[in-house]
Amino acid sequence: GPLVGTFQLPRNFSTVREGEGLESTHNNELTVVLSDGKTVFQSQPVYRCGPSTPLLVKHPHSCTDCASNQSIYGNGTLGCHGGSGLSGYGGSIRKGELLPSAGPIRHALKIELFAHDYYFGDPNATCYPHRTCTYRWPATTSDSYTFTDDSPMRYNGSNPNIMPGSLLAIPSAQASEINVTTVVGQRIKEALINYGAYLVDDTAWPTAGLCLESGVNQELKQHYNVSLNTPSPAKPDQPLYEDLLALFQQLAIVVNNTPMTPGGGGRPLQAAPPPFC
Repeated sequence: GPLVGTFQLPRNFSTVREGEGLESTHNNELTVVLSDGKTVFQSQPVYRCGPSTPLLVKHPHSCTDCASNQSIYGNGTLGCHGGSGLSGYGGSIRKGELLPSAGPIRHALKIELFAHDYYFGDPNATCYPHRTCTYRWPATTSDSYTFTDDSPMRYNGSNPNIMPGSLLAIPSAQASEINVTTVVGQRIKEALINYGAYLVDDTAWPTAGLCLESGVNQELKQHYNVSLNTPSPAKPDQPLYEDLLALFQQLAIVVNNTPMTPGGGGRPLQAAPPPFC
């Protein structure tokens, strides 16, 4: 494709994951602060096959509901997730946040489910065949195949509250009922109770996803000898897998998460963050 711009990246930066070949097609997001120090460029999917090779990105204007350029001083909500229009960096678990010495995660997370099974796609929906009722604030869109009847990816869920943009959380009253045995599981449990997690995209196969910054998986391998990435993710009967399964099974939908009542309103479980600058 054509050259659409230039910016600096670490020479050795690559999107090829350990143990995988160049044919891997993960839905990587990229976020870069441009040279003006305030513009945040985002794109998805993004591929770089090796050191010093060109960066391959989806053209920013090919997603009409996505906001590829945002201000670093904005609220961080919108961005490059093609299945929701939400931020490519906001909500990702960052490097250092799962280390043994780290404190609590102090932000909402991003998760993904298999849209075909879970995301609302009732053909009797009031907006059918348009997609205006298949996502909710703060999302600005859903996948282009939401109502595509001949697509194996078509949304097929029946719950009108599960869709891109939905906020899910573990009710604090149920926290004591969930037993986790790993440091990583406990850290994620606390975040899901205190802040919740937004549905931002489709895993595109029968699994669930937790969005991580590049490098987090290497930290997990180094400190815990576990992985959350293909081709060798945590598996059934492994403690971290069992922890995550228990946490996802206890997620509830925050149905009153709106622009006027972010997080569902009421008294927050955690104090608001300090000013950015």
